[in-house]
Amino acid sequence: MVATAVALALLTGSPLAASQCESAPAFPDPPASVTKLAPEPDYETARHIEGYADAYLGIGHLEVEGEAHYNDWYRYVTIPFYRTPGGAHVGWLQGGWVLRDGARKSLTLAGTTETDYERATLIVLEESDGWIRLRYDKTTPEDSGTAWTHRCALSLGTVSLSVRLWRDLFSREGHPPLYFRKDVPHALRVGPGIDHERLTWIGTNDEVEPVEIRGNWMRVTLYQPGKFHTLCGGAEEWNGRARTGWIQWWDESSGPWLFWFTRGC
Repeated sequence: MVATAVALALLTGSPLAASQCESAPAFPDPPASVTKLAPEPDYETARHIEGYADAYLGIGHLEVEGEAHYNDWYRYVTIPFYRTPGGAHVGWLQGGWVLRDGARKSLTLAGTTETDYERATLIVLEESDGWIRLRYDKTTPEDSGTAWTHRCALSLGTVSLSVRLWRDLFSREGHPPLYFRKDVPHALRVGPGIDHERLTWIGTNDEVEPVEIRGNWMRVTLYQPGKFHTLCGGAEEWNGRARTGWIQWWDESSGPWLFWFTRGC
């Protein structure tokens, strides 16, 4: 990846060179206001396609600021696209349309991930000095489905977006419980690393609550079975077991190994 070192620095909380909006590039003038919004896309995010468990979800997503157009934000943002950080300007996301290299197509949600009930958000794949690479569509022979833009360009439209890193989102107080995306054995360990003793295997219906994040490792409280799963199944109370330990939560091939249920029970 172009910015693997930067992504890892973000995950560890290491200081990065600050990129203030005062020093951001001069963005091109947006195209004339869209007179006709793009058709409403089919609701099929990356979570609805085969291979989601292995899909790369990057380092975070773009969160809508405010309540207006919280679910259909993509029709009201104006985001310039660049080929590389600070490189050639190649297009826009505006009015629900993707304008790229002289061509226009309606935005699909195939490159987004669902972060709440029928709420799709753009995935941030990587970041470099204020520049972020977004996935706006699935990859095809004609289009990589990704483009670079700048953090400071996310407020050019009627609706503004902001970068929210997964590590910060997962650490937020009151965040829903997390589950592993891929149904393969995962271990709870004594310390942050595969050389540490395994405390237990984590089951499909178990859930974790983040306590601390160190790079690719997260200290969690593990609930076996998960409280959410148990109570959603009709039980009146949870009588499981809680343990504390470390899990790997992120890697360079898939991004976060964990996610949360976005549709309730």
